[in-house]
Amino acid sequence: MKSNDTLHIGIDISKDSLSVSIDAATLELANSPSGMKKLLAAIAASGRPCHVCCEATGSYGELLLRTLLGADIPVSQVNPVFIKDYIRSFGRIAKTDRIDASYIARYAADRMPAPLPPSTLGLLELKETHRQLRHLVRLRANLMASIDKYLDSRSKDAIRGHIAYFDGEIRKLQSRLLAEVKRDPELRAKYKALTAIHSVGPRTAITLLLDMPELGTLNRCQAAALAGLAPVHNDSGNFKGQRHIRRGRKAPRCVLYMAALTASFKNPVLMPFYQGLRARGKHHQEALIAVARKLIIHINTTLKILNSPEPEKT
Repeated sequence: MKSNDTLHIGIDISKDSLSVSIDAATLELANSPSGMKKLLAAIAASGRPCHVCCEATGSYGELLLRTLLGADIPVSQVNPVFIKDYIRSFGRIAKTDRIDASYIARYAADRMPAPLPPSTLGLLELKETHRQLRHLVRLRANLMASIDKYLDSRSKDAIRGHIAYFDGEIRKLQSRLLAEVKRDPELRAKYKALTAIHSVGPRTAITLLLDMPELGTLNRCQAAALAGLAPVHNDSGNFKGQRHIRRGRKAPRCVLYMAALTASFKNPVLMPFYQGLRARGKHHQEALIAVARKLIIHINTTLKILNSPEPEKT
């Protein structure tokens, strides 16, 4: 479908409200089920095929995504940094939700970002469970770190009781999440392929499946950049600056770092790679990032092979 035939709608998302730029007008709607009903009514009233574009805002945008995907309306999520840079390219300094929404709509018309696949709807439900699991893990870690600060045995026993409670809840959520992943044939196949890779455990596999669903459709550079593991050049003229990783998705990067830590000492392929980097004078952290980058590229290639159609038998 040509861009000229499509009504591009930009939505700026906040915790309690949505600013919707639709056909040169701006609507202020609540980020709630009632607001979603009004949004769907406004889209239907336009009488044109629509493409909705919004920034990736974590949990604040999940109700919007569920509503649009459930109504079979194409919706794209864009890195907020890209939108911010796009607005600056027009020399615009002022910032309001209305301005952001209008420029998100212009960005959608200019750049035509790819819409989310229909399978995203099922992933959103799994991501909510996964987010709850990560929250409990953080709470348990905080309790573990605080137990040595108490001298009274009763206080320590109380903290240990809380930790035991969180341990039980974490096990329940892990079992539920794994069962839901294995219930989906596509996710089950990907999970099996990922956990077959040395140094990739269940936690890493599930995080990558839910937070980087694009894996298997990217090239090696895109996979590394999406995880925030691609070194960014900092050169100008004769100046050659030091390269650093930046941006990317935090949760996948964190689990890949921990997987790289294990791989650098146990993986039969990545361990010699890590040792070679160290022998050439690379810092430990720099070498670990290189191992993590090599690992995500291998993971992406593995899923790409899994997704490729089998050759016809002759």
